[in-house]
Amino acid sequence: MNGVTQPKTPPRFLVMFGKKALLVGVPVMSQAAAAGAALALRYGASVTTTANSKVRTSTPIDYDLGAEPWSKMMFERVTPVTGIGVEPAPAQGTAATAAIEAASPAMRLQILSTEHWSLLASRSLAWNESFSRAGMFLSTLSGAIVALALVAQASAFGEGFTLFALVILRIALFIGVATVMRLGVANYHEAMCVIGMNRIRAAYLELAPDLERYFVMSAHDDPRGIGITMGVQPGGMVSWIGQIVAGTPTVVMILNCALAGAIGAILALRLGATPSGILIGGAVGFLIALAAQGLYARQSIAKAQAGYRPLFPTPDGA
Repeated sequence: MNGVTQPKTPPRFLVMFGKKALLVGVPVMSQAAAAGAALALRYGASVTTTANSKVRTSTPIDYDLGAEPWSKMMFERVTPVTGIGVEPAPAQGTAATAAIEAASPAMRLQILSTEHWSLLASRSLAWNESFSRAGMFLSTLSGAIVALALVAQASAFGEGFTLFALVILRIALFIGVATVMRLGVANYHEAMCVIGMNRIRAAYLELAPDLERYFVMSAHDDPRGIGITMGVQPGGMVSWIGQIVAGTPTVVMILNCALAGAIGAILALRLGATPSGILIGGAVGFLIALAAQGLYARQSIAKAQAGYRPLFPTPDGA
């Protein structure tokens, strides 16, 4: 050994062998800071270095300090931080944020498919309720007719028969009127489901326009598009009239009119009317029921159409 010199301000242990410096133990500053201080002395820069990283155990490293004495070196120790700082999140521009927040085509398709299946299930429930309510009314009417036949045989169409007929037919008529009203609500529900599914098909075509030729149902929510999805045959207003006449609500409505006519005829019979008067009483009851139910249906349809505006009308010439 040529000599061992202990400088005034070493990190912890600093042993020098000639021009070579050996750092041993845990330095006050990092290795990069110590090396920077050595290079600063060689090129005449400031040797004040701030150790801004956490004190870490280092392996012995040799630094070539040249001919400059260690007495010129100055180490400034600051309070070490508790760890490596968290990197700041990269700044995102407005366009990037909007792109992240925007729904992807796959997500849009999933949302539309979920809504489509929900509308299908809701429409199926509306159909099931319509059939069950109509079946309940027909069962009640059939039971009332059978009961009238039994009472007629037992009373020989006497006073008891007419009283019983007035009671049982009024109950059947009430159930029929309630059925017509419920069928109207179910038809409105079905129309809303059809409109929603047509709009979803329009969204499908916006995502994949080349699939239009594979669609059987309409993607338009105007009356023409609704009629295609509901299975109305082409033919204009005549087809719509045929659809209405053959519909379940119309059938129940006519049965209600027949019940009202029967009630009117029985009332005329009890009042002692002539056969022609009985017929007139039955006809009046039939027409009154037909006019009342028709007016109710017309107002319901007008109310539904008043607040509706199609978003995807059928193009002209399509």
